Amino acid sequence: MRDRRPQSGRGGGGLIEFALSRASLCVCGAVLLVTVAGIMGSYQDRAESDMEKALAGDIAEMLDAFEGSETESLTLEGSRILPSSKHVLKVGSNIVCLEKDGTYRTAMTRCGAEFELWYGGSVTITKRCQSPNTSAIWRRVSVNTSISSVLL
Repeated sequence: MRDRRPQSGRGGGGLIEFALSRASLCVCGAVLLVTVAGIMGSYQDRAESDMEKALAGDIAEMLDAFEGSETESLTLEGSRILPSSKHVLKVGSNIVCLEKDGTYRTAMTRCGAEFELWYGGSVTITKRCQSPNTSAIWRRVSVNTSISSVLL
């Protein structure tokens, strides 16, 4: 029969090896967590950028549809079409520009209106005249911005 007692020199080694393996496992887990968090952060930034670009294009299409319609006026509310209070919509020179923290997403439009729209504000644009052979001539009727949206 074999003796089941620990051999000399190995008595406490198993506990130290266990503790070291757990410590190395924690370090590897932390490294893996940091790597995955970085990848997910860049994916989120790219997804947000793509959504902002799509939003600028959708707003341009909406303004083009309004220009081609028989509707006389259009009211836009910032809180309904802008994703957050950090976004500003600027329309002018046939360009729709969605701005956030110094980054710009643009889209082309046939709409000749010129205005800025903040998150808490609203803009009403009205067609002054339109003939079948020309684009609409635009007139901004009102721009309402609440104090809270200006301060944000």
